[in-house]
Amino acid sequence: MWSKRIPVLAAGAAVALSGLVVALPDSEPARASVTFTVTTLADDGTSGTLRDAITQANATAGADTIVFDPNLPAGSIILTSALPRITESLTITGPGQANLTIDGDGQYLIIDTDGSGGVVLNLSDLTIRNGRPGNGYSDPKGALVRNKRNTINATDVTFRDQATGISILSEEGGSQLNFVRCTFANLDFGVHAN
Repeated sequence: MWSKRIPVLAAGAAVALSGLVVALPDSEPARASVTFTVTTLADDGTSGTLRDAITQANATAGADTIVFDPNLPAGSIILTSALPRITESLTITGPGQANLTIDGDGQYLIIDTDGSGGVVLNLSDLTIRNGRPGNGYSDPKGALVRNKRNTINATDVTFRDQATGISILSEEGGSQLNFVRCTFANLDFGVHAN
C-alpha cells in the first residue's frame, strides 16, 4: 500500500503529488450571517436598539442582518446622535415605510458607510428623514445618507424632508447607489455623486 505524509500548508499554497497539483483556497470558509433584532424605538444605545444592532454588526465579521421585532409598534426612531458608521456589509430590513421612520432630528447624518470600500448595505421597507442640515454643494457631506467607496442598495425606502444640503451623497470612485421602488420627497439637492 502506497502512502505519503503531506505537510500542513497555509491557505493559498499548492502541493504536487505525482503530477497532480492541489491548490488550497486563499480565503477562510464562509461564516454564517448573524441576525440582530431591534426591539425598541429608543435611541439610547442599550440592547435592542438600532444603534446597538449596528454596533454589534460592525463587530461581527462578515455580512449580517438587522430586522425589527414584528410586535414593535409603528413609529420613529429619533436619533440623539449620528448612528455608528457602517463598516461591514449589512442588510437592514424594516417593517414597512409607513411603520418605521429613522429620523435625524434635523441634526444628524443617518446612514454613513465606511470609506474603506467593499461594504454592501441593503436597506428595505423603512423611511429615512430629517437629517443634518447642509450648505448645498459647498458642504457635500450628505444629510440623510453618505456612501463612500461602497454599495448601497435601497428597495422600498422613502427618503424625505431634507430642507438644505445634499440629501444622498455618493462620493469617490467605486461608489454605487441602486434604488428600486423608492420615494424621494421634500429634498433640497436630492441625490448627488462626485
